[in-house]
Amino acid sequence: STMALAVVSDSENKVLIAHVGDARVLVTNDTGRLRFATPDHKPSSRSEFERIHSSGGRVTRGRVNSILAVARSLGDLHISEYLSAEPDITTYSLKNDDKWLFIGCDGVFDVLSNDYIAKVGGEIDDPCLLAYTIRNTAFGSFSQDNITSMAINLHKRKTDPVVISVGP
Repeated sequence: STMALAVVSDSENKVLIAHVGDARVLVTNDTGRLRFATPDHKPSSRSEFERIHSSGGRVTRGRVNSILAVARSLGDLHISEYLSAEPDITTYSLKNDDKWLFIGCDGVFDVLSNDYIAKVGGEIDDPCLLAYTIRNTAFGSFSQDNITSMAINLHKRKTDPVVISVGP
């Protein structure tokens, strides 16, 4: 499993971001431009490649021991000695025109670029519609992996949440 986490601090106007693997956090602005994106932990990146090799693992065809396409993950116990579960932790200072905090997994990013998601976000104001549009576009683009899509409107985060009840 991979993980992406974002915690917004309104008092400091910052986002604390932690991620492992190839789940990503994006911040985009009002005009549909990408402001921030977490980098994937791929075995082919120099630092990950060296860490894997120093622990006795190998990178073959871009995969750890020819099995896993990420260098960091939670689980994967059969090759965990060559992986890392340590997240990269980043702080992003929000700007006035930052609009979306978007979190997604590799099923989204295997077929859609960060810039595409930012552009679509520049045209949509509803977080449910953005998440739904990105999910459906990834599915319609024949993503071969799980698809998770979350969107938080940074302009409206301080408003009271809408509570939806289902059932009797």
